[in-house]
Amino acid sequence: MSSDESIWRMRVLSATIPEYVGELVRCKDCKYYSPYKNDDDTFFCANFAINNVAPDDFCSHGKKRED
Repeated sequence: MSSDESIWRMRVLSATIPEYVGELVRCKDCKYYSPYKNDDDTFFCANFAINNVAPDDFCSHGKKRED
């Protein structure tokens, strides 16, 4: 193993993993999710006015429903 490779391995293996900030919300659990199905079997997201979301999709911009 070369010295460059060992330096690279040391840096990669000692690097810390960044912490996740925020909450990942499943579309069907989001307050912006519409339960009304579109013609193409997708659903509507009122937060972004997007028509092609699926119940099992995720969004980092979603907000958990409180009901």
